[in-house]
Amino acid sequence: MNKLLEGHVAIWRKERYYSVRNAYELIHTHCKDPEAIIINLDADDWFAHTTAVAKLVQHYRREKCLFSYGDCYVWNESHQQQINWKDEVFKHHDFSQLPIASKSMEASNVRYSRKIERTNTFRDTPFLVLHPRSWKVHAFKQIPKEAFLRKDGSWLQFCEDQAIFFPLFEMFPNRYAVCTTPLAVYNKANLAADIKLYRLETLRDEIEIRRKPKYAPLDL
Repeated sequence: MNKLLEGHVAIWRKERYYSVRNAYELIHTHCKDPEAIIINLDADDWFAHTTAVAKLVQHYRREKCLFSYGDCYVWNESHQQQINWKDEVFKHHDFSQLPIASKSMEASNVRYSRKIERTNTFRDTPFLVLHPRSWKVHAFKQIPKEAFLRKDGSWLQFCEDQAIFFPLFEMFPNRYAVCTTPLAVYNKANLAADIKLYRLETLRDEIEIRRKPKYAPLDL
């Protein structure tokens, strides 16, 4: 195990911290390079090919953006029986025949309108972001801790993507770029997804996030 994890930081916990707290504490503790790119991919999703990370890095260099999200393929119930994810062939599977999120799912993985960017009304509109989500370390560290807490001071447990991206959109409305090349596979078929198991709790956290004060734009 140590050899497999060489060069990686592995955190083992006996209690679940949830992704919001994990993102905040891990980035502030372990990410020292302000220009480093954090890639956020849910545990039930996966990169579409071995060159995905390299392509994302090229995307950042080309667009000179602070944060990004991009198109992805959609794995749904109809694909569930096509291939066993434990099989070695799965690692080399061609996912390009799968539906693409921006074309098959309404209002997903597309750019916000100029009006929304200009009026800073991201929290008032449908959330468009799927996978892979990513951001620069120094942009993330501009987000106050309060953005990730509920009114009672406890950590948000769900909607980590909205908790992170709404502040980023508000603080840097012109510094994001949507990657049109599908780099990941979104596992819509997962029966254990939070939105399916904890629908009410997820909606409560989303409402709390959307009701938070909006941040003013920053120069970075």
